[in-house]
Parts: sequence; structure tokens; C-alpha cells
Amino acid sequence: MLEKFTWFKQSAYQWKGDGLTIYIDPWGLRDKEEPADVVFITHAHADHFEPEDIAKIRKNTTQFVAPRDVADKLEGKVKPIKPGESAEVAGVKFE
Repeated sequence: MLEKFTWFKQSAYQWKGDGLTIYIDPWGLRDKEEPADVVFITHAHADHFEPEDIAKIRKNTTQFVAPRDVADKLEGKVKPIKPGESAEVAGVKFE
């Protein structure tokens, strides 16, 4: 279970627990945030998808989940999804 929840601004969150660090719409992050295991991006607006902030938390093994238009702009382990689609990444189920 994810135990620690951090809100950064607007829709940007971090959850930690079970050995995972997960971000949703990382934007407005401080320098030196903990590296991400999984990053969920909901859509392409700058207050949800900010490449400079993603660079602050990205590591070689970071997995991304994003709509196709955002997924096409990312490199590495990327799972494109459609609205309402269910899947699992790094043991985390989502819809």
C-alpha cells in the first residue's frame, strides 16, 4: 500500500510505499525530488506534462503511463493508454 502522499501544486502528486515512488502529473517540483519508479501523465497541458520536471525525477528504469499524444514525446519505458483503459505497471493497477 502507498503510505506517503505529497502534493506539489494543482494536480501534481507523489505517492510512496511498497518500495515504489509514483508521480502523477509532475509539475512544479523542487530540485532533488526522489527518483520515480512510475510516472502517470493525464494529458499534454504544461501544468500536467512538463519535460523539465520529468527530467528531475527520471531514472533509467522509470516507467511512464500517458495518453498517446504525450507518450509519443517520451523515451524509454512508455505505456500509451486510452481514457477508461485498465492496465498494470510495476504492480500498480489503474484505470
